[in-house]
Amino acid sequence: ASRDAFIGEDGLWRNVDFAHEAPAFVPWHRYFLLHWEHEIQKLTGDENFTIPFWDWRDAQGCDICTDEFLGGIHPTTSNRLSPASFFSSWEIVCSRPEEYDAQRILCNGTSEGPLLRNPGGHDRSRVSRLPTTAEVEMCLSLTDYETEPMDRSANFS
Repeated sequence: ASRDAFIGEDGLWRNVDFAHEAPAFVPWHRYFLLHWEHEIQKLTGDENFTIPFWDWRDAQGCDICTDEFLGGIHPTTSNRLSPASFFSSWEIVCSRPEEYDAQRILCNGTSEGPLLRNPGGHDRSRVSRLPTTAEVEMCLSLTDYETEPMDRSANFS
């Protein structure tokens, strides 16, 4: 969903991220989380299991970016999770799209090193702060779901 798409024998559709920067983000993400939640329910045998939800509206920072929840920042390396985080041993796979595109495969599953995250330290030149409740309400009031072009440059993505 976040990769270039293979078209026909040799075609490749670039500059589309169906999962994050295109009109399908909200329905795809919600469906993915619902499916993931159902799979966890089946694995655990607990039909009441739900994925926790963080209401980030009006938050001044990331109050769940701690080792107890998503993971805190590594004490010496800012793009890594704290060693005390459950997720610190997770590894990156499938992050080399040019290599996979050349081989015409989606991913070969090879470990590419530790998961890189900077909890609470996002790129402030792209997103200066989390949205306010008023901004979320304004977005929910929009009547046009999406407009052309249907790629990363779309106005409402």
